[in-house]
Amino acid sequence: MERRKVLLGVTIVALLVMFVVDGVKMHRKAMRPKANDFELLWEGGRRVCAGEDVYSVIGAGYVYPPPAYLVFAPFGALPVPAAAILWHLVKGALLAGVALALWRMLGEAGLAAREGALALTALGVARALDSELQLGQCNVMVLAMLAAGAWAALRGRDHALGVLVAAATLFKVSPGLFAVHVGWTRRWRAVAGGVAGTLVLGVVLPALVFGPGEATRMYRTFLERMILPSVDGSPMDGDDGYSPGQSLVPVTQRWLSPVQSVSPGRTDDVVAVAVLDLDPDAAATVGKALVLALLGVMLAFTWPARGAQRTPRRVLLEVGLVAAVMLLASPYARKAHFVTLALTFAPAAAVALEGWAAGGRQRWALVAVVVAALVPTLTAPDLLGREAAARWTARGPFTLSALLLVAVTCWGLLRERRAASAPTPLDNS
Repeated sequence: MERRKVLLGVTIVALLVMFVVDGVKMHRKAMRPKANDFELLWEGGRRVCAGEDVYSVIGAGYVYPPPAYLVFAPFGALPVPAAAILWHLVKGALLAGVALALWRMLGEAGLAAREGALALTALGVARALDSELQLGQCNVMVLAMLAAGAWAALRGRDHALGVLVAAATLFKVSPGLFAVHVGWTRRWRAVAGGVAGTLVLGVVLPALVFGPGEATRMYRTFLERMILPSVDGSPMDGDDGYSPGQSLVPVTQRWLSPVQSVSPGRTDDVVAVAVLDLDPDAAATVGKALVLALLGVMLAFTWPARGAQRTPRRVLLEVGLVAAVMLLASPYARKAHFVTLALTFAPAAAVALEGWAAGGRQRWALVAVVVAALVPTLTAPDLLGREAAARWTARGPFTLSALLLVAVTCWGLLRERRAASAPTPLDNS
């Protein structure tokens, strides 16, 4: 027990140190033009307050749905230095809430090795969290909404679950996969909550703030800039042929086609990591086929079997599976987006530690989780050097991490299904 307390304490201290150091770095970058993503979010919020076009500030990079800019607006009303500090503190509070929620949910699921599970989770998302905090991005908001949704699901508050999924989807589109999940698992009250949340947060609120005509134009602009290119095009970004991202399609494209695999800003050379010489579009097609197969796996393992109960353990594992598939299927997932993988790491690590204690062949699961936690850390420039870290990142370590967690999570769901179908011993007393 003492060792577990020490492990938990070390994990908390390490996260606090990272939070402070990255906060200082983020604040310094916020003072320089185009040094991090927070400047873009702040400017969008400022334009909401000024009644200006938020999308006119976006020349490149990620564009958010209209409701997201309502979240950025209070920060845009402040000077940049104060806004940057407040933004970082809000994210810190949300991260603390997520950590506490995961701790309690693991306990409710009857998973005893919570300290080890959270330590592995912290290690596994450390590199993504480092990028998220330094760049002032907003993926922590998505993580917090989805964690709150899992919390609601464990308590049978399906209407709240639906509203939270709708809010996360209106903030960033990819959490819409959770909407598919709640419908697939026949949580009809969650579906109703999602519809209501979408109408209020996605239709009524933007219409009240921006006006119906302007809100419609903003949605049309978002559709043209973000949704249609991700459906119709290849993940390659720009004329330099660079294929960015850590989701399945761009990583498959880099492995199967000799495209530029490292950002031109990080190297003067043409860097390819391909093992084959396919056409880039053909490689992207292979990646999309893998995404479809992965979605099929998700649907198969989350299908509610007849008579099966929604145990807390099963709910957590299903949330983790959907979160991992969401990141792998998204066309825009970069390093910082994988902070959401905490929802997958925590239950997967807990069941893997349980399997290790049981011994035998089940020990493979913990080995897989440890590898999943370690491979993303090698993308840190301080460990391998800037160029070597960029080359390793090009090979998709975050993708590998998520795929390993998908395998462990599916194994955990199979164990749950077998345990539920096992005959109950007769009571001979």
